[in-house]
Amino acid sequence: MDDSQKSTTDDSSKRSSYSAEWQNGIVIAMEQKILFDAVTTRPQILSLHNEPVVFVPTELTGKDNTAWVTAEISMQKEKKSGSLPPSVQLIGSLEVCYTDVCARCGADTSGEFTEHFRYRIFTGKEPEDAFAEKECSEDEVESLYLGGGENAGVIDIEELIKEQIYLNMPMQNICSSSCQGRCPGCGVNLNIAECRCEKDYSHSPFAALAKLKQKEKQQ
Repeated sequence: MDDSQKSTTDDSSKRSSYSAEWQNGIVIAMEQKILFDAVTTRPQILSLHNEPVVFVPTELTGKDNTAWVTAEISMQKEKKSGSLPPSVQLIGSLEVCYTDVCARCGADTSGEFTEHFRYRIFTGKEPEDAFAEKECSEDEVESLYLGGGENAGVIDIEELIKEQIYLNMPMQNICSSSCQGRCPGCGVNLNIAECRCEKDYSHSPFAALAKLKQKEKQQ
């Protein structure tokens, strides 16, 4: 078998294994990828329930970055329209629960959010004019090009969900709006204990008055 035949065989095997995941709109696991060509003009539904997703590698942040995702995603092939090539319309909704540490006191905390999103997915590379500095339309913002290389024509569902989590996760999480944080001196959690720092009022403008009162008591 020559290289061209082997490549064709490998591609056919890969294509059939991905396509099988979509028979009868079957629910598939998070780690699965979908071939662009396997999506049909009939809506196909992907459902996830409480799936763990590591949206940022732990080694980059030094903490656990796992979120638990419940999602419903619809995919449908759109035929060629005018100058636009065929595309896949992906519409999804997410319910995300996550754990984190409070940015003020360092205690364990948790949060949740919901998000609705949409992608219009194309094969091939992004047009060159897409990189020009300009105000993008809503359609351009929602457009996703799969590019070339070994992953050409493959829709990575997990990566799309990670992107939505990353975009919607708060920059800092706090355990409550009334969190007092930690004392910068002794480091105690001020929500559960009093500051243990020794108070030094020698530089206070009222220090002289305090000394005067002390002398009056001694007389």
